[in-house]
Amino acid sequence: MEPPLHETLTDAQIAHFYESHIQFSQHDRIVSLSHEAIIKSGPFVKEEAENLIAASKILDWRVVKVPQLYRAFKYRRIWYMVMEQVHGRQGHKIPSEKLVEKMTPILGYFKTLEHATPGPLTGLGGVCRGDIWGVYEEAPVFEKVGELEQWVDRWLPDSYQSFEFKKRELVFCHMDLVAENIIINGEGNEESVYLLAWKSGGWFPRNFEVAELELAVEGREDLEFERLLAKRITKKICKDERKEIDAIKVALRGRELDQKKENKKLWKITIRSWIGGKRRTLPKT
Repeated sequence: MEPPLHETLTDAQIAHFYESHIQFSQHDRIVSLSHEAIIKSGPFVKEEAENLIAASKILDWRVVKVPQLYRAFKYRRIWYMVMEQVHGRQGHKIPSEKLVEKMTPILGYFKTLEHATPGPLTGLGGVCRGDIWGVYEEAPVFEKVGELEQWVDRWLPDSYQSFEFKKRELVFCHMDLVAENIIINGEGNEESVYLLAWKSGGWFPRNFEVAELELAVEGREDLEFERLLAKRITKKICKDERKEIDAIKVALRGRELDQKKENKKLWKITIRSWIGGKRRTLPKT
């Protein structure tokens, strides 16, 4: 039997395969290499690979599984990762109520996994990655919960009181719990739940995960599973926790709005550099 393709190709060959096939891919930043493996590239791939390795060591595979990472490498200043191609029923094709029943005990299990330092799942601290934290230059580094509270404070309006987590335990968080990141593999007693997309995973207070999930469903009628899951896990929370979740959401919206303003400024600077630093107006027709 010949060895699998992901073991025989060089880093350069894998990178070239990805670049020559990405335009035909049906998935964002992902290319199927073989029946056993996929290639992923793009922002935060290095960090996602590190989180994936950490998650595979931390999690009990009898509760939830993650894809196996075969290789992560940098080629011509771009990061790529090659990992297991998980086959099964994709979350967005499973009835929402059934998927919520599958995920609820998994999130309960996550709450039992604690760590002392906020940040990536490696547990060593470091820069937080993922869309909610901003671009590379602004992504924060936390060494203790107090610094995470200060980060939330930074993005809250002046009308809010100084922010403090009521429950300061740092627990295992995925931070991107949407249906498309879930795959159910197998049937009956052999059924397994796989979680994909680990770039944002880390050790954070539980309500950070809840706030991110609630933000994901705002204004989105199509995200039924995510809405039902958010409702399920907030069913028995107290008033203080509700206020905390809402404050985190306000802070995350504030950071996102600020990022959009910065992006707009960068675009103006870039466009001016393209046209020699001079403004141009379109000719009248």
